[in-house]
Amino acid sequence: MEKLFLTAVLSLFTVLSSAQIMVTSSLSSPEEGADWAIEDLTENLGVGYTMDKFTVGVMMNGDDYDLFGRYSLNDNLYVSGLMTEDEEMSLGLGYSLKVWDKLYIEPSYMYNMSDDAEMCDDEGMGKMEEEDKGELKLSLTYKF
Repeated sequence: MEKLFLTAVLSLFTVLSSAQIMVTSSLSSPEEGADWAIEDLTENLGVGYTMDKFTVGVMMNGDDYDLFGRYSLNDNLYVSGLMTEDEEMSLGLGYSLKVWDKLYIEPSYMYNMSDDAEMCDDEGMGKMEEEDKGELKLSLTYKF
């Protein structure tokens, strides 16, 4: 039993030592007429766990928490997914631009997938409204 426990602990430490932790925050624009403040950066603060090309994590969204995931296509380009507590899902594509040491600026384009059923007419043809095309986001990320 002691050998099994020691093997499990050693395996866990090996997995954790090859992983990378990241802290990220999406910049949200202030309400109309309001000035930029630090709350615009810290409102969507999240923590992710990266192993190889996959990242999973949790991000604050006001008082709620969202789950996010990423798959790195190469060193800078990634595909991301975000799921809210209301079960709305967004998919997107992003780019990591290294600014300094382990600090990255990450522009991404996120498309809300939950509205797809409402975007088809009776014949199954898509009808996309101007506001339904998605949203461009800017994130600040630090990778430990």
